Amino acid sequence: MRVDPYSRFVQALKSRGLLGSERDGKGTARCPAHDDRHASLSFCRGDDGKLLVKCHAGCEFGDIMHALGLEQTDAFIENLNGNAHHNSTVNIKNKTKRKKVAEYIYRDEHGIEQARKVRFSDKSFSWIRNGKWGLNDWKPPLYNLHLLYQDKDSPVLMVEGEKDADTLTRLGFLAVSPPNGASINQVLIK
Repeated sequence: MRVDPYSRFVQALKSRGLLGSERDGKGTARCPAHDDRHASLSFCRGDDGKLLVKCHAGCEFGDIMHALGLEQTDAFIENLNGNAHHNSTVNIKNKTKRKKVAEYIYRDEHGIEQARKVRFSDKSFSWIRNGKWGLNDWKPPLYNLHLLYQDKDSPVLMVEGEKDADTLTRLGFLAVSPPNGASINQVLIK
């Protein structure tokens, strides 16, 4: 008997009232692995019937499945004797295959940590705030904002990313960066 991982996953979301929308083998939902007020979870039926899942707030695949009462192997199609097909790797879209390469601490004007921006080996980023993945509508300030309050006389260099800001700071300059690199918000400039 074949068990469809996609249908099993959708049913688990429905039974918990988390399903947002679902149609033609793909959908969105509130993530069961974190306090999700918006549908930050995307899922679809992949090649060979595999279940593909991504939490845009950064939750791990195993945590998502566990929160739904499912096992990670439930993402595979099972064959007649109940064994999951393991002849190919699951192409799960989350950070389980990525390695953390940098972490940037965002602080308020007093130097108190407000959030962390994590960079992964595939050059993607995720946020951690209050010990949870995602920002939950919180708008991050400039990176190195607290340095502006410590040194009000030095010229300020606004650069494209945290890595550049850290490099210039190590060289003795006062450098800040918008939280999304080149995608600067005019409100931040004011």
